[in-house]
Amino acid sequence: MKKLGKATFRFENLPVISDCFTVVGKKESEGPLGIFFDMAIEDEYAGQKSWTMV
Repeated sequence: MKKLGKATFRFENLPVISDCFTVVGKKESEGPLGIFFDMAIEDEYAGQKSWTMV
């Protein structure tokens, strides 16, 4: 990896996304695409004060 700037890097080999996992809320899981999601959570804020997790 080559450093180009203060916070900029260039990979020698391009990164590859090899897998993914989807987490949705209760409403999304009940919709027509519900069977395609990996995990549904009942608490729409996932235990946080808001969805932004601030």
